[in-house]
Amino acid sequence: MNEFDSNHCNLSDPFNGVRCDISTGAVTKLRLKACLSGTLKPNSSLFRLHHLRYLDLWQNNFISSSLPSEFGNLNRLEVLYLSNNSFPSFLFISFLNELTGSFPLVRILTKLSFLDLSNNHFSGSLNPKSTSLFELHHLSYLDLGDNNFNTSLPSEFGNLTKLEGLDLSYNEFFGQVPPTISNLTMLSFLYFKDNHFSGAIPSSLFTMTFLSNLILIGNDLTGSIEFDNSTTPSKLEYLYLGHNYFEGNIIEPISKLINLKELDLSFLNTSYPVDLHFSSLKYLSVLDFSGNRISPASLDTNSDIPTNLEGLYLQGCGINEFPNILKNLDKLETIALSNNRIKGKIPEWLWNLPSLNTVMLSNNLFNGFEGPVDDVLVNSPMKNLGIAVNCFEGEIPFLPLSINVFKASHNRFTGEYLFNLQS
Repeated sequence: MNEFDSNHCNLSDPFNGVRCDISTGAVTKLRLKACLSGTLKPNSSLFRLHHLRYLDLWQNNFISSSLPSEFGNLNRLEVLYLSNNSFPSFLFISFLNELTGSFPLVRILTKLSFLDLSNNHFSGSLNPKSTSLFELHHLSYLDLGDNNFNTSLPSEFGNLTKLEGLDLSYNEFFGQVPPTISNLTMLSFLYFKDNHFSGAIPSSLFTMTFLSNLILIGNDLTGSIEFDNSTTPSKLEYLYLGHNYFEGNIIEPISKLINLKELDLSFLNTSYPVDLHFSSLKYLSVLDFSGNRISPASLDTNSDIPTNLEGLYLQGCGINEFPNILKNLDKLETIALSNNRIKGKIPEWLWNLPSLNTVMLSNNLFNGFEGPVDDVLVNSPMKNLGIAVNCFEGEIPFLPLSINVFKASHNRFTGEYLFNLQS
C-alpha cells in the first residue's frame, strides 16, 4: 500500500499489522489504526486482498473522496472498521447508493457481521428504499454513532435480527423509537445517547431477553415508564435515562429492575420531588439523580436506598442539609453534592467512610468542618476534594497524603499551605 503516507504510523500499537492464513499465506486480517494519510483510490492494492475477513482502518487521515466501489471486491469481509476518519457527509450517501446502485456493495459484502462507521461526518437518510443496509442479515454489531444523521429511525432496523450491539449515539435522529426494535432478540446493548428521540420508550425494551445496557440519556423522551410483569427478571444492568422529560411515577417500575448496577435519572425535569426508594436494587453501585428535586425524607438515615452504592451523584437537587443517609454507605467511593444549598459544617463522620475517594461539595453554603478535622481528614483515603465557592474561613485543614486534586477557590481561607500533591 505504497500509495499512502505511513510515516506517522503508530508502530508501538501491538495490534497493528497483518495476519495471514497459515496454509495459503493469504492476508486475512489487516489492522492499520492511525497509520495512513492519502486518498482511497479504486486501484489501491488494498482491494486486491480478496481473502480479507477483518479490516480495521480506524483513525486515519483519508483525504476526502468518494468511497471506492472496489470495497465490493472484499466479499469475504466479516469485520469492517472505518471509524474516526472524518469522512464527509456525501461519502455516506455515496456509500449507500453504491450498495444498491450499479455496484451493489452491501449485497456483495453479505458476510459482514461487524460494521463500524462511527465518528465521521456522515449524514443523509436511512430510507430502506434507497439502501441495502437492512439486508445485512449477519450483522451482529452496527455503530453509526457520532455522525450527522438527521432522520427518523426506520422500522426496518427490526430486520437485523442478529444484532447484539447497536450504537446510534451523538446524531440528530428524531421521532419515536420504533417498536420493531424489540425484534432484535439477541441485543445486549443499545446506545441512543444524545439524539432527539421523542415519545414513550417501547415497554418491550425493559424485558428483552439479553439486553443489559440501555442508554437513552439526552433525548426528548416523554410519557411514563411501563413494562409487563415477566416471570423472568429483566437482564438490564446499565440504565441511563437522564436528560429527558418523563411523566408520572417512574421510580416504582424502575425499582423492579432488580439486576441494575448503574442508574442515571439525572435532569428528568419532573414537576414534583422524587423519593430514592431503591432498596430492591441490591446490586446497584452507581446512582445519578442530579438536577432533580428530592424528597427530604429520602436523605435521612432511615431512607430506603441500596447500601452497596459506590457512587452517588446528587448535584443541583436543592438540598439544604447534609444527607445523613451517607452514614450507611460503607462502600461509597464518590459523593457529588455540588450546586446545592447545604449550609453549616461538613460532618466529621464523612471522613471515616473507609472507601471514600472523591468528594465534590463545591457551590454550597458550608462554613466549616465538624470536630478535630486535622486529625481525621489527614488519615482519609480520599484523593479528590472539591470545596470551592463556599463560605469557609480560617486556615485550610491538613489534607490526606493521598490527595491528588484539591479545589478550594472562592472561599475566605487565610494563611499559607504547603501542598505536596501526588502526580
